[in-house]
Amino acid sequence: LKVLKLREIVKNIQNFEDFLNWYLDNYGGNLSNIILGHLVEQGLKVITGFESGKLVTKLFNIKLSNNGEEIDKKILIFGEPDIVAWVNGKPIAVIEVKYSSFLNEIPKHYILQLKLYMNLYNVDEGRLILVTPNRVRERKIVGKISDEEIIEHITHWYETFPLHEWECKRCYFRKDCKYVVIEEEKNNETEYVI
Repeated sequence: LKVLKLREIVKNIQNFEDFLNWYLDNYGGNLSNIILGHLVEQGLKVITGFESGKLVTKLFNIKLSNNGEEIDKKILIFGEPDIVAWVNGKPIAVIEVKYSSFLNEIPKHYILQLKLYMNLYNVDEGRLILVTPNRVRERKIVGKISDEEIIEHITHWYETFPLHEWECKRCYFRKDCKYVVIEEEKNNETEYVI
């Protein structure tokens, strides 16, 4: 359902300008980083000849605990990696491109995201390409995350939602989510809006 909702939202986006305006209206952020990230990704596709990743999904049946009561949940995981390398009609590697104005170390969630895409495409190799204004770093990642690890991560996330302060701020579904937590700065005080 959420995948369909996201597709409905973005179907009216006809070009990059529409996308930028939609993104900034909904999520704010640094416009130059958004543009540069998009240009880097498109440039890598041209240079390598690889294609954009397609939206792929996987359904998990998970038992979760809610106030001491176990409940069965169907969780649909979906992802659309930046680039997928194909040979003879089969995916062989997933490539995720990240642009940042400053990056000292690779955030763990970048690696987790890539490993999730690798699971969805059923490949054992991925590349994380990190681009800053001063350099490009590439990290080869071997070994996708297992279904069991995905279930463990979802269970942990469900129990400690959100895992990171920025998750709700950057989430496509935050306007429709009943669990959304967003920090608002007011007179040097942090207020949580639920």
